[in-house]
Amino acid sequence: MTREPRPRTAPRPADPLSREGLERELGRRYGTVFAPTRANTLDMAFDRAADSVDAPTLADLLNRALHGEQQVLDALVRETSVGETYFFREMEGLARIVEVAQRIACGFPRPLTVWSAGCATGEEAYSLAILFLETLGPAAAVQVVATDVNASALVKAREASYGSWSFRNVELTRKMRWFELEERRDEPGRGDRLRPIEAVRSRVHFQVLNLAEEDSPRNPWPKECDLIVCRNVLVYFAPAAARLVARRFAASLAPAGELVLASTDPPLASTALRLARHVPPVYVRAEPEVAARVSRTSKPPRSRLSPVPRAPTPPTGRSSSRRPPAAVPSSVLPPPPPPGAGGHEELAAARALADAGKYTEAITLLDPLVSARSLDVEPRVLRAFVHLSLQHSAAALADADAAILLDSSLPLAHVVAAMASVQLGDRERAQRSARNALGVLGTAADTAEHAELARTCRALLRPPPRRGGSR
Repeated sequence: MTREPRPRTAPRPADPLSREGLERELGRRYGTVFAPTRANTLDMAFDRAADSVDAPTLADLLNRALHGEQQVLDALVRETSVGETYFFREMEGLARIVEVAQRIACGFPRPLTVWSAGCATGEEAYSLAILFLETLGPAAAVQVVATDVNASALVKAREASYGSWSFRNVELTRKMRWFELEERRDEPGRGDRLRPIEAVRSRVHFQVLNLAEEDSPRNPWPKECDLIVCRNVLVYFAPAAARLVARRFAASLAPAGELVLASTDPPLASTALRLARHVPPVYVRAEPEVAARVSRTSKPPRSRLSPVPRAPTPPTGRSSSRRPPAAVPSSVLPPPPPPGAGGHEELAAARALADAGKYTEAITLLDPLVSARSLDVEPRVLRAFVHLSLQHSAAALADADAAILLDSSLPLAHVVAAMASVQLGDRERAQRSARNALGVLGTAADTAEHAELARTCRALLRPPPRRGGSR
């Protein structure tokens, strides 16, 4: 029997340490990270979770979460999840899914397995079933496996009862064909609600699944999926957790299967997957020999993980005729290519100019070098550092972003993006880039070799000091 939450006569006292601990525990168990802009929303979510399990303080809530109390973990997931969804959301991505359905059906006349990962209250899963029925006909042999970590959302998904807000993107003809009016004689004030017809519901099966956990009997991942749809989910994952999810998705795909993400999701850095299409992002399994080759070549040299100085302060707006101090010492710059490599002399000369503080001259050499070697990350990173030293913040950020696209495993590129964002006054972007850098470093962040780099990133993640002194 569920306990009724005990009413509180006063607000729950603020507890920054317990709040931080709850965020960490959610990240550890479920891979999620929370943007600083969600701080107030998160405070209210923790408060609601504490109320629902009768926890008098956040410290008690954290203690019970650390001990793995399932009721508490379910409450935390329920209250912190972003469950915004509706039928036929983001039609651009769904159009691609229709193409996949046609291709798979023509090439593989057999039952199809489609996985809706992060299905929330089920609207996307039922939309997928409808799309396959529309594309392949009413006798389509398709099974949609829909998973989410939020058990409460899945209860609503299985109930399959939806109000008008869930249909804000559904034309009348489609609504009349695939949905039926739900009779709620026991709740006359509930209003008209619709549910998918039996032909749709019978093709969708729901299960609780934590994407941050390995495949196991307790947490079984779908197998041999012809299509995996995971949209607007990985955007809430830490970079390291997203990389693990990408590897597990690759293992769940059938040989010719596809993984479809949303345009807002971060690029997946995985040797097990290959980006086959950009809009929307579509990934396929990498061939074994390609994956092995990428794995051998994508690991950054140790010198790329050199320490960097603390982030520069944003410009004050006062002009100065003096050259700005170097933002980055030469010890952290990416190494030049070995002798004989194309552009070696120009890159070495540009680095020497940067070491000497001759930033404008260095840029003059780097501009044509970057154009000629557009897929080479070293000139990009060096030019990003030089722009940062000149406080050309927007240019530094652009080069850093380009370097990340070329090699997302390069922590220094993420750090440059963070420092440039600080100069531009974009604290949210700076903190996101700092988290990405720490995610790329992983356990190496705690080694002596990378301690300064980790301190720089962690300093950016601390809240700004309050004005007016301490109280």
